[in-house]
Amino acid sequence: MQIPNLQAEVVECFPIIGDGDYFLRLVVLDIAAFKRFVLDRLSGSSVAWVRSSFGLKQAKYRPGCRFEASLGALAASARDLHASPNVDWY
Repeated sequence: MQIPNLQAEVVECFPIIGDGDYFLRLVVLDIAAFKRFVLDRLSGSSVAWVRSSFGLKQAKYRPGCRFEASLGALAASARDLHASPNVDWY
C-alpha cells in the first residue's frame, strides 16, 4: 500500500498491529468529504477494506505526556514489589 500521507486530509498515519495495517487520522469538512476520500483516494488502490470510527465529542485532551513522572512511579512500584518477601519470581 502506498501510504496516502501526502494527502491534505491525512494528519497522522501509524502502522499498527491488529485488525488492520495502518491507522489514519483525517480531518475533513464533513461526511461527504470523508466518503470522497475513501472512494476516490483509497478505493482502487491496494486497500482491501476500510473500518471507520467517528468521535462524538472530545472527552479529554492533554497534549504531551508527563512521561518522566509516570516512569518514576513505575520504577518505585517495581522496587517495592521486588523487595517484598512474599513475591515468587520465576
